[in-house]
Amino acid sequence: MELRRLWTHRKKEKILLARLRIIDKALQRTHSEFLVELDKQLRSELDTVLDQEESLWRQKARTKWILEGDRNTAFYHASTITKRRANKIETLKREDGSWSTDQEELREMAIQFYTKLFSSSGDPKYNYEIRGKFQKIEEHEKESLTREVTNEKIKEAIFGIGPLKALGIDGIHALFYQKNWSLVGNSVSMMIR
Repeated sequence: MELRRLWTHRKKEKILLARLRIIDKALQRTHSEFLVELDKQLRSELDTVLDQEESLWRQKARTKWILEGDRNTAFYHASTITKRRANKIETLKREDGSWSTDQEELREMAIQFYTKLFSSSGDPKYNYEIRGKFQKIEEHEKESLTREVTNEKIKEAIFGIGPLKALGIDGIHALFYQKNWSLVGNSVSMMIR
């Protein structure tokens, strides 16, 4: 099942990338609003496919990590190499819409982007005044925010979490707490309170 999903994601990714390359070439020759909108739509679809594939890999890695832990394994080394590759920027879009793969140009583009981002533009539209913009909290609402949390509310929150969601750096899924609430419920509630 997982391999079929992965194969489907990769196939969609290849098709979308091929279509984007064709549109990019066409846009270099002539500007068309239709092609610009199609480019945006395809990039959005590609982002979705890549997010789904990343989620699948993350789930597979978490399962493997739970089984093998922090041991010095081939999996551990492969995960590290994969992370390094995923964190590498290989292309950036120039202001004219074309793509650059030259490492020196990528470095310069990144420096320019962050220099512009973190420099003062003096533009008043970026002057955020937030005082008085929030709704006032009524007295009864204030009381509910400061009220002590009950064991029932804690249990309700734990059981409201998706069973396979991790609860922090321990990597233990909510399912563990839900299935073993009779054993760990008091300890968890005491820790939270």
